[in-house]
Amino acid sequence: MPVPEEIQWLRDQVGHQVILQEQSRPGAYDIVTEMKIADDCYVCLHPANEREQDMYIYRYRIQPEQHVIEPIDDDDEWERVADAFDEWLYEKQRQQRLT
Repeated sequence: MPVPEEIQWLRDQVGHQVILQEQSRPGAYDIVTEMKIADDCYVCLHPANEREQDMYIYRYRIQPEQHVIEPIDDDDEWERVADAFDEWLYEKQRQQRLT
């Protein structure tokens, strides 16, 4: 599995929140983190101003003057990305316990 790299390209372009137009989950989302895995970029989002624990992972591309956030439809890609985010979360929690 390629090593994930934490990045902040989307946050550099739009700040710490994005608006999704997706029919199943429209609304404002806070950007939790972003990762580059191999040649693709992914973002983990949490619904803004909500207490729910759910987070959502999307693939994104930055194009001149805009960004494109899209769902991950491929099951193998989803598993690979979800595992990378789980590992990132585990490491963040471990680091917090050590400090």
